[in-house]
Amino acid sequence: MTSQQTESRTGLAFWAPLIAAALALFIVVVDSTMMNVAVPTIVKDLNTNVSTIQGIISLYSLVMASLMLVGGKLGALKGVKRMFLIGLVIYGVGTLIAAVSWNATVLAIGWSLLEGVGAAFILPLAFALLVTNYGPREQAIGFGILGGVQASAAAVGPILGGILTTYFTWRLGFAGEVLIAIAIFPFARYVKEKVTAEEGTTLDWGGAFLSIVGLFPLVLGLI
Repeated sequence: MTSQQTESRTGLAFWAPLIAAALALFIVVVDSTMMNVAVPTIVKDLNTNVSTIQGIISLYSLVMASLMLVGGKLGALKGVKRMFLIGLVIYGVGTLIAAVSWNATVLAIGWSLLEGVGAAFILPLAFALLVTNYGPREQAIGFGILGGVQASAAAVGPILGGILTTYFTWRLGFAGEVLIAIAIFPFARYVKEKVTAEEGTTLDWGGAFLSIVGLFPLVLGLI
């Protein structure tokens, strides 16, 4: 999209794609840091142990990192907006399950698996939304804002998690993410759809499998 095309949109219609990307990026990043401080409370509430909860947190990162290349490629093939919203729905459902989880297994399904898959779409496609909806000048501004959102979410996460754990419940952290995910959809109506892959291009399933096999142990080693 050229600068002239973006100039024809004003107000909310102009900023909506950036707002949608920023909110989605915020909940994904804050989720990674917010619950670390709540581990002892989660252990007590779910009658489990610290190693199990730490494993669930690590598995979330592993699933997200392993599938991120696939998520980005599917966005190029099927449409950036479409796959971004599909990822957001998967993430929202996973977050809701995590919020109402009654044992560690249910928490792992919601948090580690569903949220991890959803985040693998959201992270790369949040940036792709800027490329498909703005011209070069606006993209530079948007990337700067998204970088600030990432840094802010990483810093706010432990503070927010500590407040919720001390005065309320850790479940409100996940519940808040669900509300933010829902709030993104009204902004998404202004997002332009774009398929960036050349016609006839398909997903290399063998390459996708090898990327997962390669990234999973690499991220596991770093964790």
